[in-house]
Amino acid sequence: MNQNKTIRNVFLTFLAYILFSILFSHFHYLILNIETLEKNEYLKDFPKLSRTSFSFSNIYIIAIKELISTLLVSLLIFISLTLYNNKIHFLTLLDSIIKAKYIFLISILLEIIYLKYVLIDFTLLDLNHFSPLSLINLFDYSSVELWLIYPLQTINLFEICFVFLITYFINKKTNISKKMSFKIVATSYGSALLLWIYTVILFTLNNS
Repeated sequence: MNQNKTIRNVFLTFLAYILFSILFSHFHYLILNIETLEKNEYLKDFPKLSRTSFSFSNIYIIAIKELISTLLVSLLIFISLTLYNNKIHFLTLLDSIIKAKYIFLISILLEIIYLKYVLIDFTLLDLNHFSPLSLINLFDYSSVELWLIYPLQTINLFEICFVFLITYFINKKTNISKKMSFKIVATSYGSALLLWIYTVILFTLNNS
């Protein structure tokens, strides 16, 4: 009975996160007037073509993307915890990962606020390269090598907070110490993130 209740709670937490992600993405699209930016950019290259509608990402794509990423991160950290002989129920870890992912919704809000009310006169290039509280903001991205853009965007304060939040939730729900929790989360998730960044860099270099 308790397990069924846990499954239901995890499902509801994840469902709420998906709904917020879709809602925030929709606000991001509408408030920043991305459709107009895309149309104007498109017409620069194809001025004789009529304007068409550019819709935001399909809600199914957002849901599937978040589901896959959440399960992969949870599985990776679960395996690492098991290897370190630290017992934790997978549902407990999954719940921690989902709750920690809410930090990324703040990133979307900050991007909307900065581009809409601070930068104001932004272009599609600004939109595609801006990433709140990331290393990319320390550089003039127009002069940054193409293969460096993604890693500079990905290394940001929200990723660091994500690691600390997972650590906090694991420590709160289990008897695993904060130090050990952080060590496992940072090494497992951090290594996977670096591997992913390296893969994207190779892909970018091969296609540039």
